[in-house]
Amino acid sequence: MSRLGFVRPYRPMPKDFEETFIRLGWEGVGAEYRAHTRTICRWIKECGEEQLRQAREEYLRKTRWPNGVPGNRRKRYVLGMTLRKVGE
Repeated sequence: MSRLGFVRPYRPMPKDFEETFIRLGWEGVGAEYRAHTRTICRWIKECGEEQLRQAREEYLRKTRWPNGVPGNRRKRYVLGMTLRKVGE
């Protein structure tokens, strides 16, 4: 409540927030809607926090990891080049 007695309403959740969060994730939603972190947290809780996170995880499994398992590719890459054994 402000000093003048007016109540500032919360920013309403966008209609396509769930789909956008599933596709873009936390960072993408912040950039897409230009919303504060507390606002995004409130929207996630309104949508059903656990269900939304499971849907995001499932989306990542299907798109980034076709076989369903994230690999250790990070260990093999340095500055965009694949590390291999000397004999290969």
